[in-house]
Amino acid sequence: MICIQETKLQYLQDSNCYNLWGHNNINWVNKQATRKSGGVLTIWNKEKNKCEKQVVGNMYIGVIGQFYTNVNANSILVSTFNVYSSCVLNEKLNLWEELASIKLREECKQWCMLGDFNVVGELMKEEAKIINEAQLEKWKDLIISLKRQSF
Repeated sequence: MICIQETKLQYLQDSNCYNLWGHNNINWVNKQATRKSGGVLTIWNKEKNKCEKQVVGNMYIGVIGQFYTNVNANSILVSTFNVYSSCVLNEKLNLWEELASIKLREECKQWCMLGDFNVVGELMKEEAKIINEAQLEKWKDLIISLKRQSF
């Protein structure tokens, strides 16, 4: 699976994805850029990932489906979310709440959230003056709450 953030592409053709992957035995979903900003692209191998559901939001693409480790193997249900977050605090908080809500709703236990969350995970002394510590605490609270959710 390939997950790209900040594609800056408003239009994407099959041939673009085929060239990026190297062959055409793929599926893909794209969240278009707004003007020349943003854009998220997720590409996956049809033989290894059987997409059952796509979830596209303002700042993310979710692909939920069966993942096969090899052709003859049993599959596992996996949710992969490709995220490109805003730098605006209120938009980030809304995104995090939305992702947490989706995780609670879906029956999938295996989750992978990756991308650019536009948040710093650790503070160093040099950075402390420019980082919003309240934002960092909210981010850590979200990660802890997502880990605690049981199904």
